[in-house]
Amino acid sequence: SAGERIRIEEIVVTARKRAELLEDTPVSITALSENLLREANVSRFSEIEDLVPNLEFIGDNSNGRIYIRGVGQAQTGAAFDAGVGLYIDGIYLPRSQVLVFDVVDITSIEVLRGPQGTLFGKNTVGGAINVTTAKPSDTLDASAWLNVGNRNRVESRVMLNIPIDIGWFEDRLATRIAFASENHDGFDTTRYPNPTTGAAARYTSSVANLSFLGSLQLEILPELIL
Repeated sequence: SAGERIRIEEIVVTARKRAELLEDTPVSITALSENLLREANVSRFSEIEDLVPNLEFIGDNSNGRIYIRGVGQAQTGAAFDAGVGLYIDGIYLPRSQVLVFDVVDITSIEVLRGPQGTLFGKNTVGGAINVTTAKPSDTLDASAWLNVGNRNRVESRVMLNIPIDIGWFEDRLATRIAFASENHDGFDTTRYPNPTTGAAARYTSSVANLSFLGSLQLEILPELIL
């Protein structure tokens, strides 16, 4: 009807170290919300390359290199600096060995293309990726998700947010715990037992991941600060 209005979702980003609308930010950004990550069934961080233009991940389950517009890290190892900076809740992750992780209780991922040295410092010639995790709240909340499939696939996600309403901690302390697991047999059905170590035969591309994220939030009133 004529009285109905089409509402466009307002996307808030922190690309310039402050909260502002995406349309008002003069930076090339792709913002991935929690709902979008869930709808796209993103379980591994590297899977966001299917949702972000000019983004590419190179590596395996133990090492990863990020490229934005062809700029990235030449080789893995402590002697090589990254060309794309990765930040989780404002903390910089400097080495390729920490780039491979599961998406657990993440509220947003912002991919900034182009040099970001002014606000993010060195090692951001190609761009920066800003990951924000969910914070504890004063509301009791819980969620669970389970996915099963062929090749013995079992994926699970569990989250629990608990406010601590005991004595002095009432309305001041809250904790949030998230857990994720992924297990399935590989696509290569050839098994390779190790006669030297006695290890049992396994699929060569099987996956067995276990992730945990915990946070604690304590609010101190201004009059209690000395």
